[in-house]
Formats: sequence, structure tokens, C-alpha cells
Amino acid sequence: MRLFIAADLPEDLKEKLGKLTADLKKADILEGNFVKPHLLHLTLKFLGETTEAKVDEVKKALQSSTANTKKFFVSLHGIGHFNYKILWAGGSSPELAELAAKIDSAAHELGFEKENREYAIHLTLARIKSVKNKDKFKEILEKYSSAQWGSFDVSEIKLMKSTLGREGAVYEVVGSFRLQ
Repeated sequence: MRLFIAADLPEDLKEKLGKLTADLKKADILEGNFVKPHLLHLTLKFLGETTEAKVDEVKKALQSSTANTKKFFVSLHGIGHFNYKILWAGGSSPELAELAAKIDSAAHELGFEKENREYAIHLTLARIKSVKNKDKFKEILEKYSSAQWGSFDVSEIKLMKSTLGREGAVYEVVGSFRLQ
């Protein structure tokens, strides 16, 4: 099964970002797969294909990683892209970055690949196939570079299963881990 670890967003923030992606679709400046608003989340660690037998080990590692973690605040702002492949909304939270590092270390101890880059807080809005108009795309990036999308408390993280299908990904919660 294909797994990842994430923090969920409140519904009002999903709606706000959903309006942004709808506007970007209408602008017709890029071709790609936009994330449906109800699926928006902050990924802390992508585990990838994982055997059923390893799921309990992952759950124990997450329980241990989150045991003494207090809930924290995340602020989402701006938009950007990774090499014209991923369109994202940015974020800031030292606590989220610290938790992602703890989870990465715990996952590495279980045999998952360690991240070779520093964790960058971002929320994927679209997977870009091509940019139809780079000048307009740059204008949009500039227009929303300092936009404030909202803030929220992270009080739990989730171990998620992702099943890819013709209509896009379907997510299922495999485990939830409350923060203090």
C-alpha cells in the first residue's frame, strides 16, 4: 500500500485554497492535475509502497515520534513552484519542520529512505504537466507571492493510504496521532 504522513487542514482553509485553484484553472495558464480541495493536506513524510506487515511498525514509530509533541500553529502564505512541476502554497512553522525531521529519522530507522533535502513546508496545489504561458504564470506567482491563506492549529497527524485511480487519488486514514 502507498502511504504518507500528513497534517490535515480545516475545511475553511481547504475552501479558500480551492477557490484559488479554481481561479488558476480558469486562467488557463498551465496544464496539470489540480488537487481537489477536500484532499489538501501538508505532507510531513512520503513513505511510498509499504507492506501490510510494516504498517504496525510505522504506527509505533509515529506514536513514539509524537508522544511529547505539543500542538502547534501553522501559517500558510504565498505560492510558488518546484521546477515547473509542482505548484504549491507555502507555509511557516518551526514546529512542523522539527516534527517532520523527527518522523523522517524514525522512518529511516524502519528502512525508509532518508530525505536528502531540508523539509520545505508546502501544500501541493497542482502537479504541472506544462506551463502554457510563462509570462502569465510569473504574473500569477507575483500576484500571490505575499497572499495570506490562513493559519491553523495542528493537533494531530495522520498516517494516510493513497490509492491512485482514473479519477485521481483516494485517501484513507490508517492511523491518527494526537498531539498534546
